[in-house]
Amino acid sequence: MAKSESSEIKVGMMYFRYADHFSGRISSMCNLSSVVKAIEEKLTKRQLNLFKKDIFGHFLECRNFSFSGVILHNLLLRQVAHEEDSREDQLCFQIGEHLFRLSIVEWRLVTGLSYGVDTKLRNNKTVHRLRNTYFGGVHRKINLKEFDALFKKLKFEAMDDIDALKIALFYFADRVLNARKNHCQINFSWLNEVDDIEYFRKRLWGLLSWKMIYKSLDNALFEKNEKFKTTRLKNPYHNIEKYNLYGFTSVVQVFLNQLWNNGDCTVDSLVFDDRLNCYLCGRQHTMSKSMTDVNMPLEVIFPRWLEYVGFYNIRLELRSANSWKVIAVKSVPQQEPGTGDCGIFFY
Repeated sequence: MAKSESSEIKVGMMYFRYADHFSGRISSMCNLSSVVKAIEEKLTKRQLNLFKKDIFGHFLECRNFSFSGVILHNLLLRQVAHEEDSREDQLCFQIGEHLFRLSIVEWRLVTGLSYGVDTKLRNNKTVHRLRNTYFGGVHRKINLKEFDALFKKLKFEAMDDIDALKIALFYFADRVLNARKNHCQINFSWLNEVDDIEYFRKRLWGLLSWKMIYKSLDNALFEKNEKFKTTRLKNPYHNIEKYNLYGFTSVVQVFLNQLWNNGDCTVDSLVFDDRLNCYLCGRQHTMSKSMTDVNMPLEVIFPRWLEYVGFYNIRLELRSANSWKVIAVKSVPQQEPGTGDCGIFFY
């Protein structure tokens, strides 16, 4: 990890001190909702049923997932240095008093995707068949944005059902698991490999998607802190750093939400009913435990919520280790216009 080259960062310490936290705006390259919508709208009923029963079928319920860059940015600010001689890539984060890990083990648990023994490509006779038949041949270059349009123009009702399934599986893998910028070329190797559908099904999609998201998350804030400080010296009005995340970012947010709801950060505590789709499609409220637990006092709820949404990154001076005091008042004063002052009152 490039960040660990700094001799000042010891194992168990966060890479960014609270005093160095800064506001960030993340653009996620993952198009989960739009890809799911396109697959549902374009495939015939029979083709869609085939997809539902296949390796990515459980993701079809993930229609209305709202990405929160604020949540992920504040997670990345809390990354903790760990031993580099570990056998596997992993990310460690400090949230409040909890230290938790995200590795291939947790990734596999959340996504339900495989990371076992890979297989060899069996059928070499189908090289470029799908590309030649449906996408203009081997000499045509196609970027991701162009493929979105091509997919929507395909006449699936006149297509062989298995070919339709293969194209949809490729589309999901390349646009969601391997999410990147629109100008990038599609993965023509995967488009060829999916024609041997049994081989494609046995690929290590859990491991492949984990490697991409790990690289993206681990390097996301590298040198961003110094860039923010330098830019702000030149422009006092610069108050937010923008950057991109690549890969299946939706899963990371679901993982964080589930840890928050459980109140526990051990792998054994994670319970994902029906894999992650109940969280992505909105059947499970992502803040259900922490924000609606009626037994939790207000002086605990509000500081935790402000920490969660990144309020203290903007008003660092308001962070305090002391417990909040709740004062009951009989009348609620109105704030003066333009003061930016606000308070919380109840009877």
